Amino acid sequence: MRPFALPTAGGFASALVLFSVFASGLDTPIAKASHVDVPTGLYTEASVRNYLPLGLHDSDIVVELTIDDQGRVVDYHLPAMSAPLSRELRRNIENNLLFTQFNPATSFGQPTAGKVRLWFRSSRIDVKG
Repeated sequence: MRPFALPTAGGFASALVLFSVFASGLDTPIAKASHVDVPTGLYTEASVRNYLPLGLHDSDIVVELTIDDQGRVVDYHLPAMSAPLSRELRRNIENNLLFTQFNPATSFGQPTAGKVRLWFRSSRIDVKG
């Protein structure tokens, strides 16, 4: 085995040196985030298609809606209100939602469920004189 020991060790050492030389040039590209990144539009949020402004309450009200894949309201709740709603205010909100049409959210071009937050603002005009 002595005649093969020196060539084997030399071959092993030269393989290590050559591999380390060539491996240093094999850098993998690193994905870097850019500040000019353009969104691809793979997901779109649900949006209001048509809205009929009906008379509402004197104050501003925020309503968070859950919209299904057909653009219909599935559920709603009022995140900013801690007090229970009056019967009249609940009926006004439901009437407004009844006459509002929505575009469903899309994921890869297919309709899917999503959430929408609506602000109903008071539009009362006082005329004096």
